[in-house]
Amino acid sequence: MIEVKGIRKTFGVGVQVLRDVDLAIADGEFFCLLGPSGCGKTTLLRVVAGLEKPDAGTVAVGGKDVTQAPPHLRGCALVFQNYALWPHLTVAENIAYGLEVQRKPKAEIRATLADAFRAYQLEGLEARYPHELSGGQQQRVALARAMAIRPRAVLMDEPLSNLDAALRKSLRRELLEFHRRAGSTILYVTHDQEEALALSDRIAVMMAGKIIELGKPEDLYARPRTLETALFLGDMNLLRDGNIPASMDRSAGSGLAAPAAMSALCIRPENVRVHPHVSGSSEGADASGFLKGTLAFTEFMGTHATLGVDTASGRILARSDLSQAQSLDKGATLFLEFPPEYRLWY
Repeated sequence: MIEVKGIRKTFGVGVQVLRDVDLAIADGEFFCLLGPSGCGKTTLLRVVAGLEKPDAGTVAVGGKDVTQAPPHLRGCALVFQNYALWPHLTVAENIAYGLEVQRKPKAEIRATLADAFRAYQLEGLEARYPHELSGGQQQRVALARAMAIRPRAVLMDEPLSNLDAALRKSLRRELLEFHRRAGSTILYVTHDQEEALALSDRIAVMMAGKIIELGKPEDLYARPRTLETALFLGDMNLLRDGNIPASMDRSAGSGLAAPAAMSALCIRPENVRVHPHVSGSSEGADASGFLKGTLAFTEFMGTHATLGVDTASGRILARSDLSQAQSLDKGATLFLEFPPEYRLWY
């Protein structure tokens, strides 16, 4: 549905923002571009939209080469971070704008508006102006306007980043319902890992103008192939070569690299097991592979607690249930277990 090949883009003198990017997004897929600020993800979306011209490479939408086509002939709708609603137009007029530009019959516009008001929970707001709406209502208007023209694809540039945390979660669910109902192909740009994991069918992780890893959310989270992805996507404990306990068997775990090349061990906090006592314990790591440490802090997270444990290998984060966390005092001695099946070697 959306295919980019060999896309390059340079700004100014030698600032290469996109480096030979290849990407294929299937019909009806919810696809996220995820990466830190400045990695090139928004520039790539703008290239697909036709708002930026690539220095090299091609863009195809629906099997048609649109590399040289203007934005309005690409069959893509855009939803921006700031919603980009016309401030002098009502909700109804904003949604109808694209249809009027396409010179659709008035009867078709009226029917499309009625469907949009119902589908996006905008009934009763038809005559209001954008400044009279909440952030969530403005977002729904932006989505309704984008979908009214029945686009081949919807391109979204961090559409939830200006909203508070509670509203972001609520609108995430609305976005998934919107995608299920409309069946459109969505290219979604975000720097929020939780957002990408919750929404997408597949994620492309971008760093320094390149896609470094691509896959299903559950695969990228549980078994990232690169250390960069492991450290960027969610919380991760990292032990470098000099701090990896000798008792941690390098032949166990993910096996993502040849043993000779393994110089880093990663494990997620929720996979670290916390024991107040173990038999035969000693300083550091004992023969059983436990890492001894001291509780530095406890963070209450609502459904669970995060423990910060200082060890000879550095500070380790571990997830704990609330009952266990409440029984531990700061400075308590703990023994951390890294189950082999959750160890990621790089």
